[in-house]
Amino acid sequence: MRLLVTGASGFLGRNFLLSLDPSWTVDAVYSKANNFPEFLARFGLQHVSPHRCDLSDAEQVRALADVLPKRFDTILYLAADPAPVASKDDPVVESMSGPIGFTTLLSSVHSDRLVYLSSGAVYEGLRGEVGPQLSVAPSLPYAVSKLACEACLRSFRDTGYLGGYVALRLFAAYGRFEAPRRLSTRLVRWAADGAHDAFEIHGDGENLIDMMYVSDAVRGIKKVITSEVSDEVVDFATGKPLSINDFVQRSAQILGVPGAPVRHVGEAAGYQEFIASSRRMKELFDFRPEVPLEQGLLELKENLITADNSQ
Repeated sequence: MRLLVTGASGFLGRNFLLSLDPSWTVDAVYSKANNFPEFLARFGLQHVSPHRCDLSDAEQVRALADVLPKRFDTILYLAADPAPVASKDDPVVESMSGPIGFTTLLSSVHSDRLVYLSSGAVYEGLRGEVGPQLSVAPSLPYAVSKLACEACLRSFRDTGYLGGYVALRLFAAYGRFEAPRRLSTRLVRWAADGAHDAFEIHGDGENLIDMMYVSDAVRGIKKVITSEVSDEVVDFATGKPLSINDFVQRSAQILGVPGAPVRHVGEAAGYQEFIASSRRMKELFDFRPEVPLEQGLLELKENLITADNSQ
């Protein structure tokens, strides 16, 4: 398997690379993570070749294409804005930078298969159960960017740049290597520090969150890569969301802080009132998330302790 992975230095990319058989030859694209080559060396990932490139810069993308093979078995496109729900000073730039890099890369490097990590954020503004059969019209720049890239997929397939594609609309994932600002890591750190202050939640906490543990997310992506299913857009979620308030209370109890004190401040950057179904992932790829919140949070806690002790 010859694989190209973009966004390889992100938390999902790092977990994915660690899960691969060394017989897979991987070209891994990253942008700002200066420690990414050191990460590959530390974990003995000699079968992974790092390539630094800002995918929002068309010239850098063309230069990257010059040093890559002209065709891959699979491209796994994980690259994304690291803060998708944050408001941007220039929404036009934010909405266009993702599609520019995406289309420039696919115009220069061909693949028998593309697995594109889209986002459940494309359902912004909807309520209740959602799915790819619904019309969507998000306004969040990140979601607009993801939807624009999805819209390009059929054209790239029809013109022969891609043999086929699957777009996975991921709702949320958590686990090892995630950013310190992420809700699950903040909860683990807060509990480990003694939970002396109330845990801070932005907004009223009644918006929904559907959290999949990273090992499940990686397993699902690998099932998609190795399947023969093609030309599909699929929701990638547990299908069992919780309100932020409930997620915090359940997590706090798991972490030894029952009846956790919380403080609601400001407004939520994004407000989810929609629910995904995991049925289509089960039907197409025989995949269903298996890791319960209890296991995932405690594994994340152990990973954070290990990382702290190694510094």
